[in-house]
Parts: sequence; structure tokens; C-alpha cells
Amino acid sequence: GLVPFMVHTTHQFADTGTYPLGKRQRLREHLLWAVDPASYYEEGTFLTLRGPLLREEDVQHGGTSYPSFDPRRHMLIDSRQRTALRDALALARALGSALVMPELRCWCDRYWNRLRGCRYPTDR
Repeated sequence: GLVPFMVHTTHQFADTGTYPLGKRQRLREHLLWAVDPASYYEEGTFLTLRGPLLREEDVQHGGTSYPSFDPRRHMLIDSRQRTALRDALALARALGSALVMPELRCWCDRYWNRLRGCRYPTDR
């Protein structure tokens, strides 16, 4: 039989009680949001990127340029992701397609207050 389980989505900035986009999308990405009609996934044309958004040398360079707690590490590596994402969005638009968002890597938490080592203060 089935084993019951529970999922709790963590806080998302900019989500509201009536429009929880981030939480819903997290569940979709893990195939835990089962209320969309089939047309959500099947209708239209889609552009999907193959391969990693970052090269391993980009990650290595960013990792050795600054210590892990320095936000400049995140900004250096993220700038390469944003450039690739910009180009992918332009291509999708030119093709009249929807871009299937690639996995993005993040080295710093987003928080409205002081971070400790680029992480939310209670993270270890």
C-alpha cells in the first residue's frame, strides 16, 4: 500500500496567502503538486536547456576567488548564470516558446536582515 507522508514548504519571500507561487512551484518541481490540468504541461512549445548552466571551472574559480562566507563569491558565480539565463530567455522569446527554467545554484541566502556566512542566522 501507500505510505502516508507530510510535506511542509518553507517561507518564500513575496508569496502571499492568496498567491503562493514559490511554494507551489517547489511542489511542482518535486512532482508533489497534482492539481494542475494536463494542459499545463502539454500545451505549447517549450525550450529546454541541456547540460549544466555553469561549467565546473566557473564554480571552481568562484570558489577559490572568495571565501564561502563572502557575498562576492555568490555574485561572481551568479553573474555567469544570469548571462546564460538572459540568453536562453531571448532565444525562447524569438522562437515563441516558453523556457523551462534550468536549475540555478545559489551560495547565499536571501534575507532582509544580517546574514552569518552568507546563510540565514539559524542555519548551520
